Amino acid sequence: MIYASGVVSFLLRPKPKIKMKRKYITLEAIEGYYSEDNGDSARKVACKFTVILPRNFDCRSLEDYTGRIKPFIEKETNNVIVLVEVSHLNYLSNRAMDSLNRKR
Repeated sequence: MIYASGVVSFLLRPKPKIKMKRKYITLEAIEGYYSEDNGDSARKVACKFTVILPRNFDCRSLEDYTGRIKPFIEKETNNVIVLVEVSHLNYLSNRAMDSLNRKR
């Protein structure tokens, strides 16, 4: 498993979920504002995220996983992502994964 954390900005419509915790993704809002684009109101929210990605044989190095974070978060949240900034990326051992599962 791969552990990644950072900041993600996305557009929420119409009622936002500001705090989300699932088995492999955690989002916590740090800022947000409303914007009007073509008469359609949306809320742009920046969230801190932590993601646990499954290993993939196509990825030869740790940096190759950065391109998999955005599609993973979009799929889990069903929102349009504007920006993803990855601040930490690391391999997650089975022992660390077991300790995370006990906490949840």
